[in-house]
Amino acid sequence: MNEQAIQKESTAPSAPLDGAAAPCGCSGEQVERIYEYLDGALTVEDLKEIAAHLESCEDCTHESELEQVIRTVVKRSCSETAPDTLRSAIMTRIHEACGETPRG
Repeated sequence: MNEQAIQKESTAPSAPLDGAAAPCGCSGEQVERIYEYLDGALTVEDLKEIAAHLESCEDCTHESELEQVIRTVVKRSCSETAPDTLRSAIMTRIHEACGETPRG
């Protein structure tokens, strides 16, 4: 990768995945469909269409990969369970706040 390409890559604005038009010129609808693509919520035909778009659009591919990383981190973070002592303490406080006698 040459120096000019590296500079462009590091300073290029990222494409938003919020329905707004992307800097690459893709419509807000195309960008929004990336979420549906990542969710697997498209028809087979639409999945192929978005996959082809991602192959040809570097900005959307970058945003798709970033979204996948974010989803992985969130999923991993949300998979941890609270210790039983914390759960018990929270339930006791909820019951106290409601004026109930805690069970157990």
